[in-house]
Amino acid sequence: MTGYLAAIRRAVRSHGLWLTALLTVAVFLGLFAFGQAAAVADAIASLHPWRIGAVFGLVAMSYAIRFLKWEFYLRTLGIDVPPRRSFVVFVSGLMMVVTPGKAGVVWKAWFLRDLESIPVSRTAPIVGAERVTDLLALATFALLGLVVFQQSSTAVVVVTAVFVSGLVLLQW
Repeated sequence: MTGYLAAIRRAVRSHGLWLTALLTVAVFLGLFAFGQAAAVADAIASLHPWRIGAVFGLVAMSYAIRFLKWEFYLRTLGIDVPPRRSFVVFVSGLMMVVTPGKAGVVWKAWFLRDLESIPVSRTAPIVGAERVTDLLALATFALLGLVVFQQSSTAVVVVTAVFVSGLVLLQW
């Protein structure tokens, strides 16, 4: 039994990224198949092709910007990772965004530890900084939406104030 467990550990260590990717795809396919697959397919088919292309283009641009932000944080902390390997680590973290609160994205810190022997304590704060800047961006878009659509601002202003207060406390 011990030899069997050791073989599984070796397989996960050497092929963990691919196993995680395959399991992620399997979960999404399972959710699609057992969910309302026909309704989802009909909704997608009703979209104009240019809109689907626009969404993919904007998403690709968003991830490119997020990768540049990831690289900026690495460089700011003096962590030198070859760009290609850094990109693989960044993309591997995208598989973990479906975890509650995107907590699984901390995977990138462990992946860098395994690939480059960089302590998790040096790279985990980058993941935290990414979450904070994401929340700031969302708050900014929400406030912009309030200005553009002239809707009740109470909820967004309160949530933004609580968030900014939390950031101030963290900095203090």
